[in-house]
Parts: sequence; structure tokens; C-alpha cells
Amino acid sequence: MKNKVNITDRSIESAGIPKDYKEALAELIWNGYDAGASRVEILFDTNEIEHVNQLTVKDNGWGIDYRNLPMTFGTLLDSVKKLSYQRSSYVRGQKGKGRFSFTTFARHANWYTVVNPEGKAYAYNIAIASNNKNEYNSTELKEVSKETPTGTEVILTNLFGVTASSFQSADFHEFLCQEFGWFLFLNRKNQFSLLINGEELNYSSIIAEYDVKAVILDDEDKSYSFDLTFIRWKTRIGDRYYYYFLNQKKREVAKLLTSFNNNAIDFHHSVYVESDFFNDFSYDREDPGSRLIGKNQSHPVYRELLRELHEYLNKKEQLFIHREAADRLLREYQVLGILPTFSGNRLEQEKTQKLEKLIKELYALQPKIFKSLRKEQQKIFVGMLEILMESADRTRLVDVLSEITELDESSRHELRALLEKDELFEASQNVRMIEDRNSAITMLQHFSDSDILFEAEKEETRRIMGEHCWMLGENYHMTSPNITSEAFLRESLTILDGKKKARSKKEAEVPHYQSRPDVFVTRKRLLPSPGKGPYGLEENILIDVKRPAYTLGQGDLRQAAAYLRYVIKDPQHNGGDQLWKFFLIAEKADAYIKEQYHSYASKGKPYLIQGLRNFEIYALCWKDIFNNYAQAHSYFLSRQKMDRSILDQALWEKGIKL
Repeated sequence: MKNKVNITDRSIESAGIPKDYKEALAELIWNGYDAGASRVEILFDTNEIEHVNQLTVKDNGWGIDYRNLPMTFGTLLDSVKKLSYQRSSYVRGQKGKGRFSFTTFARHANWYTVVNPEGKAYAYNIAIASNNKNEYNSTELKEVSKETPTGTEVILTNLFGVTASSFQSADFHEFLCQEFGWFLFLNRKNQFSLLINGEELNYSSIIAEYDVKAVILDDEDKSYSFDLTFIRWKTRIGDRYYYYFLNQKKREVAKLLTSFNNNAIDFHHSVYVESDFFNDFSYDREDPGSRLIGKNQSHPVYRELLRELHEYLNKKEQLFIHREAADRLLREYQVLGILPTFSGNRLEQEKTQKLEKLIKELYALQPKIFKSLRKEQQKIFVGMLEILMESADRTRLVDVLSEITELDESSRHELRALLEKDELFEASQNVRMIEDRNSAITMLQHFSDSDILFEAEKEETRRIMGEHCWMLGENYHMTSPNITSEAFLRESLTILDGKKKARSKKEAEVPHYQSRPDVFVTRKRLLPSPGKGPYGLEENILIDVKRPAYTLGQGDLRQAAAYLRYVIKDPQHNGGDQLWKFFLIAEKADAYIKEQYHSYASKGKPYLIQGLRNFEIYALCWKDIFNNYAQAHSYFLSRQKMDRSILDQALWEKGIKL
């Protein structure tokens, strides 16, 4: 049946249809998610010369309601979505333009959709040709089995201006990650996905780190809960950085620029705030105080929320600077010869560390001090810091800095507080260290609670365990990646698993490592050795993290021992200056493992379950790691010069109690 669109072809062309095929395809994908889909697939086939015969966008949403066709396909600059959602960057296919986006790279589009109103399933087709956009054809409803899943398939044919490479390139993948990564991430617990020819989009490639936090704010007669999701991107996403305010259905109702848009430290970030507070919220640009129904930016809870967000994001920026940006600055200074050269004695080494600490702190407080200076000015500036930090009157540094760059009163106050007492300086370092460690422990507790989360966050678990080996014992806090042996150690797992042909008869006799590590980490550290100096011994650390609910037993010990015996047979890994330690980590340990604890108790090495020649095997449960963390850091705080109550208060404000 032919139906007319209430507008001409020329008007459609001038209505803002995307000019780029990627943006046009994104409109069709967003249409699927807007229709309640949790899964959207891009499907296409190609021939030997990369010609694409057709492309399909398929979703599992609720389909296109036949009764709404006059509104969804019969008009332009109007849409059902206009009635359902406020115009925002979330509802991309709004105002009815999304359905015409296919004309950017295809001449024909056919929608096959299944709906299920009132317990009965119906299917029908809609077709539009790019050369006759003011008309669409729709078939009659056809009843199908009520078990037929709802959803829509948009089939595009007669494509032009694109090839298979257009949809397989790294550029296309990055575009999809930037466009949909945040949305898929926020809906990850609901298993939302976007697939290209059956392969799920791996948006984690553009996420450097993330954090979630709950904030509760009180109004006069009720409390509101806000779920904050902070994402730091690996590269710049868009031109500006925003707070995005989402209602209970994760629909964006407003966005606001953060106050961290003008920094020069590559702090690429977004913050998403979800709450039922925004269910009846709108941003009034004219007169916020005149609103009588619903909420807007003049609401006291919203103003308090902005203060919380600014403080939260400020801490994230500070942490980023200390973890990455400041280290990058110091490396740059070392390469450019800006840092002074000290001799190698202990006192001079401590002097170097103290100067680097001061540079880091100053950089965190005011990055523009460093970024606004030329190389010659940077050398002079660092030289002044070296001299002034040894002065009893070092708080004058604040006045010197004010001559170089403009500092507001808040920055001046923070700098003075930093320089007045060494105790405060060291205490801030300790609090930051504990905050960083607490964040790692919290994430591991979260991942170890669920098989689904653990499976989804394997790489993050691997990163955390590698960077936080202090969890195995404080003496392991200074480890580094085992770059030289990483490939061999992983290859050995493959050989033992029987997935690669053995290189010799002896290799073929090695027992299969039947319980492969769910997460495998390799690290190393250098230790003092009699007669060989302070770094004459290499200790290799292997960590096997098992999935949640796994119980360690005798089989795991045998397999770990077999693996280590195999590794140290290799001449490069069996020197007299090499030690090997294998840590097994799981939810529980059975009676056999606990008996091994008793057998090796006399060695004075907690959790040791086997020790032969130059290798040792340890078994830890998650509760051991979590309990040891709390006890060890509580003892650490008690040994500090500063009043324990001051440190406890600083940690308590960060949500940490030891």
C-alpha cells in the first residue's frame, strides 16, 4: 500500500540528513536502541572486490507500531520519539529524520518488523526508495506465531560510495566506539551489545579507566540517590567534556560542561549521573526561577549535586596527575635535561625523590605553571625549586610562583599548606597511597562476587594484580613487568594445555595443565645477593587468579609444580641467580591445601604450600587478601609520626575506614 509523506524530496534533503555514511548508519543503530533493543547487529556480505550487496541493521526491540506509521513514516520534523523523550543527544533518530539517513549511501531501504501488541504477534514490511522519499510502501499486517521475537530489520540495497573496507576499517571501529561506547558501558549490566557480522564491538579499547560512586542528597521531604559513572577516555572524545544527566530510564535530559575543559594534561573525561531526580527535570535557559511544575537547575538538590560533582571530578583529576600526567612530565624533563643531576649517595637520592614529589604536587595544584613555560624557563623554575625546598623559609616559593604565573587565592593557600610542614606533605602521600590501594581492593571485591563480572573484567583484574603485587605481601610492592619472559611463560601454558605440539619427547611427557588460569600475571623484582651486589638476584612472580567460587585443591598444586618444573628446565630460566614464586588465588582452599599450610608453617612464610630448590608455591583465598589489607594498613597508620586521628579523618572523608 502506497503512503504519502507530508513533505517534498527537496525539503527532506534540507532537513539535516547526515552527509557521512558512518553518521547515517549510527542513526539507524540509535533507532534500534530507542525502540527498547538491547542487541543491535550490523550484517553485510561482500564479494572478492569488496562490493557490498546489502547491509542489514537488526535489533531485538519492540518493533514499529503499525498504528503509529502516519507519525513515524508519514511526517518529517515530527516523531513518536518527540512525544516520548525530550530532544537530546541520546535520542539520535528524533524528529523522524533517522529513517531517511539511509539515503546517504543506499538507494533502497526495507523495514521488516515484528510487533506483539496484546499477546499477538504481527509482521509487516515498509519500503522507501531514495529517488522517491515523499512516498513509502507498507504491507498489510500478517499474524505470525506469538513466539516470534519482536524487533526490526532494516535492509539496505543498491549501496553506493562504500565498500567492505568502509565497515571493517579501524576508523569505522573507532567511530562506533566513540558514538556508542558510553551507552553500552552504562548498560553493561543489562548485557547491551552492538555486533558487526557477529563480532561484538569492543569499546573498552577507548576507555582508560572508570569509576562508579553513589551519592545521596536530601531534600526537605525526601532523599535522592544519584549513581555517578566517571569515564576517562584514552583519547579526546568530541570537543568538550560534559556532565550528562540521565533519568531513571538512562535517557539524557540535560548536559553541562565540566570545569576541567581548559586543562593541558590530556584529562579526557565524561561523567554520567543517573537518578529518578531527573525524571521530571528540564534545563530552563530563559528564567529558571519561574518554573512551577517539575525541577530545573534552580533546585537546591541540583545545586548541591553540582558541588559534589566538581569535588569528585577534581579528585579524579588530581589522582590522574599523580598517577600518569606528573610521571609523564618527569620523564619529559629527564629527556630534555631539565631535572638537575644528583650524585648516587643515599642523601642525594632522597633529595631527588623529594624534588620530584614537590614537582608532582605543584603540577597537580596548577598544571598551567609548567605548560606555560618554555624549556629555558622550565630549567630555571626547577632549579629554583631545588634551592628553595632546602630553605627554612620555603613558603616564599608561593610568592615566587605568583611572579611567574597567575595563581588564585585558593591555589596560593594550597601551596602554602603543602610547604609549611613536611609531616603534612608525607601524610598526603600516605593517604593517597591508601586511597589508591583501597580502590584496587574494592574493584577486586566487586569482580570476585560474580562469574559474569569476573569474565567481563578479566583484563582489568590482570592489570590490578600486576600493578598491586603488595596484596601478596608488602615486600612485593616494588615489582615490574616480566617483559623478557612473558612470551615464554604464556607459551608454556599453551604447551602444557596440549594446544601446541611439543618440541621434544620430554615436553610431550609433561602433564597437561588442565585447569588453565582464568587470569595469569607475570612480574619480577631484583633482590640483593651475597657476593653479587644489591641487585644480584632475580625473583620471578607468577600469579594464577581463579574464577569466583573456585576451590583450590591438590590438583592445582600438582599442576602448578609441574608447570614450574617445566619452566626451570629451560636454560635461560634456571640460573643460580633466579627464584620462582607461584601464587594461586581463589575463593576457597580445600582440606588438602590447609594441611599443606601446617606442613610448611615452620618455614615462617604464610600461605606457602610447597618449596623445592629455587621455587615456591603459595595459595591465598580472597578473604586472606582483603583481611590482610585492612590489618596491615591500620598498623602502617599507627606507625606514622602524625596523629592517627588526623589520618583516619582524611581517609574517612574518602570513604575508607581501617
